[in-house]
Formats: sequence, C-alpha cells, structure tokens
Amino acid sequence: MHHYYAECHNPDTELCAVQSPDTSLYTVLTPGIPFDDLMTHWVVDLRQFPAVKGAVKMLRVASTSGEVHAIHMKLVYDKASLARAARKPVSATASVAPSPVTASTPATAAVSTAAKPGGGLGQGAVMPSDKSTERASAAPADPVSSSGYVVRTGQGGVPNTALSPSAASSTKPPIKPAAPSEASKSAGQAASSIPDATVTVPPPCLDGICLGASIQTLNAAFEPVMTLGEQLRSGIISNGTLPSDAEERFKRMEILYRKGDREGLEKEAATWPSSTYGRDQLFKNLFHLVQAYELAEQALGGKRNADTVALAMYFAPQPVNHKDGFQSTVNIKAYPMAFATGSSLHFDQGLPKLLAKTKPMFCGAFRLEGHYESKSGYPSTVAVQTDSDGDFKVITMQRLFMNASRDSVQQLHGELAQRYAPAIKADIAKLKMDGTRIQLSFMHPIMFQGVGAGADEASKLFLALWQQGWMEFKGKNAGLLGAMNTITNHNKSSIAACKPKVLSLD
Repeated sequence: MHHYYAECHNPDTELCAVQSPDTSLYTVLTPGIPFDDLMTHWVVDLRQFPAVKGAVKMLRVASTSGEVHAIHMKLVYDKASLARAARKPVSATASVAPSPVTASTPATAAVSTAAKPGGGLGQGAVMPSDKSTERASAAPADPVSSSGYVVRTGQGGVPNTALSPSAASSTKPPIKPAAPSEASKSAGQAASSIPDATVTVPPPCLDGICLGASIQTLNAAFEPVMTLGEQLRSGIISNGTLPSDAEERFKRMEILYRKGDREGLEKEAATWPSSTYGRDQLFKNLFHLVQAYELAEQALGGKRNADTVALAMYFAPQPVNHKDGFQSTVNIKAYPMAFATGSSLHFDQGLPKLLAKTKPMFCGAFRLEGHYESKSGYPSTVAVQTDSDGDFKVITMQRLFMNASRDSVQQLHGELAQRYAPAIKADIAKLKMDGTRIQLSFMHPIMFQGVGAGADEASKLFLALWQQGWMEFKGKNAGLLGAMNTITNHNKSSIAACKPKVLSLD
C-alpha cells in the first residue's frame, strides 16, 4: 500500500486540494468522501465532517494493477471553527449533504506527497510552491473546462454541475465504493474486484460539450448565423453602383421569401438592372436561399410559415466573409455530399430549440458547424452531423490555443498530450503545434475509413461514443462517406416526402 499525507486547513469552510496518486485508472474504496478529479490534483470536500481537533480522514483508491493508495488528510481547524463546533455539536448519525465541488469554490492549497520511510504526519505536507502547481499556473488560462475529458473512472466526487445532460448520461455511473470490510482485503483481491468497465474512457469534452452528444444538449455562445437580409446582401457591396431603390428591392424580396413565393422572387430578381454591379451575386444568393427554403419546406412536411424561414437560414450556405459572398454556387441536388462533409452550413444556439419545436425530417445527411470563444478567448469549433436516428450529433471539436510565449505553449502542449493520451493513442484526438499556436482536435470514430477495424483502439476505449449514435455502422468498415450515403438512402426510402416522384410515361 502506498501512503500519502496532507494537511487540510479549515476544511469545515474550504475545500482541500491534494496531489493525486500516480494512477490513471482507479476504483474508490472509501465511501462518503466526495472529491473532484482535476487530473494532477484532487479537490476534496470535507465540509460534512464536524470540526474536531487532531482529526484525520483517509481516502483510499485501488488501481487496476492492484495497488492501493491511501491519502491521510490531517484536518486543521482554527479556534473559531472549533468554538462553533463546540456550541453546536453534530450527532454521529446526522446526515449532512456535501456541497458540489466546482471550480469556482475556494480550495485550501495543501498538496499531498508520498510518505518517506519514518516520516511523521506533518513531514509529508507540501505547500503551494510545489513545482507541479507552478507549472499549472504558467499555462494559458482555461485550456479545457473542468467538466472536460477525465481519464480516470470510478470517481468518488459529486458530478460536476458544468457537465451537459448528454455528458452526464453518456458517462457510465461511478463504481460503487467497496464496503469497509472489503477495503481491508489484499491489494490483489481489490484489483480482481474491478470490473472490465473501468477501462472504458468517457468521451472527451470541451466546456461541457462532449464528442457524440446530441445537438439538443449543446450550450455555448455560438456565433449567430446570417439573417435573411444578410443572406440577400452578402457579397453585394454598396459602392454607389447599386440601383437607387436597392433597399426597397431587398425589402420586397424578403417579403416574397417569407411567403414562399419563389415565382415572385424570380420576377423581382429579373428586374434588377443587368448593368448594375452585384447582379450575378444576387442571383447566387437567391439560388442558395431558394434551395434552403425547399429543403426546410420538405423537412417540415410542406409547411410554409415562419418556422420554415427560420429553418432555411441554417441550410443556406454561409461564406467565410459575408462581404465577399460566394464565388460559386453550392448545389445540394448535384452535390449532396458537399453538405454531409463540408463546412458551409453553420448553426447557433437557436437551432436546437427550433429542432425540438418543429421536429423536421431531413431526406439527406448534413454537417453544420458552430463557432464560439472559450472564456479565455480561444476560438472553438463544434461540428454536428446527421445521425441514423435523425438527430444531429457532435462529430468533431476543435480549439486553437494562442499565446505570445513559446515556452508556455510548449508546456501546455505537454500537459494536453498527457491529459488526452488515451484519445491520442486511439486516433480520435490530435495535437498540432505551430510556433505559438496549438490546435486540439477531436474526431468521432465514425470518421475513420476502417470503423471498428482500423479504429479498434477507439472502439474499445470509447465505447460510450458508439452508444450515443451510429451504432449500426460500428465494425462495418463504412467510413464517414459510406455512413452518410447509407443514412441518405435510408431516409429516401423510408420517409414518404423523400421518395422520388413517379413520372408519367405520357
């Protein structure tokens, strides 16, 4: 058994940060002591215990190799805490619910260290000047959220409240702590009692958004998609060469579009002076808008209302630069896979609500991207893809870390490589460093050409990803294009509105 020692000051009012044992997979053996796993450190909540002078609490975990790690935490109270406890004693049978451990709660910086032979209780305590703490503080802020990817399983703490509902449901429930009598068994017995499920790794997450999660669970400040007015004007620069009544024309086209009057739109566009700058770009914009309206109308069973227009805005391709507009048309009928694998369709926080309200049925397969900045200002991208159950699931996540200091970026690169080691080994995570920039990317196993064959490691470690969707493609060696084609063909044969119309022979 490995012993560790730490001092936790004022644990009745503050949380205690202790250095975690050097093990990535573990099972909690000590019930009743919640903690939040922050990889290199654990934040332990001891506030439910009454203040008693000289009290010591022990947290024990067993690794998959059979080793047992015991953290002895000496509870150090000030006079005020002891006085309060004396005035209001807590019965031994009283049940005090521990508060959830969150990143915003202040923590006492007492870090545990491995015990040395003959060392006393106080000799093992390490103050915040420990090098591991200094390394953590030197990295750019908020590399990933505290609700993100956790390598360990069997965590004994209260689930982080920042986790999205999908993240909470996709992670397997914590392993039930062993009873005190079982905890006293040998290390070998402890290891043999750990089920095979402990080798399953939860899906990686960023800001509570997890790979494989439903679009309904996403919650971030996504950049808004272009409005109807912006779509009409995209790439048409007002430089004095537009018709004098251009704004009136745009407003009339908006009214016609909201009515679903495609013939009226064509007539209005035909009156645009051919010698005027932007006429060709206007036709491209209308092509994309009409195409999006037809798709939304079909998905909503032929309805033409405000919801149809709102849904269409998510299926009108968006140029990278609104001012430049599209240089060519993107034809969904001619190139359906361009929407299943491309990045021209975007979404924002309004799409999940609209999907829940209207429940559309799409004939094709689609990929949409959402863009937002983390709390520390790092640009982040989330892509969702049509699943076999009709929902949109997170298929890729990407974050770009930027810092003026090359040393800080190199240090962060090392920490990210260690944190996401299983995902990197399974090829669903990649780290790319370029000067003072780091690109962190996550990809669902379905994106691999050899799903279930070339991605065996991902299939074994990240079983929860498959449980979130695309189950029928696991092990079929389909790859992303094959899976999306299969979904499209299935929809066309099973959804009445998607079936091709029978042409008359006359």
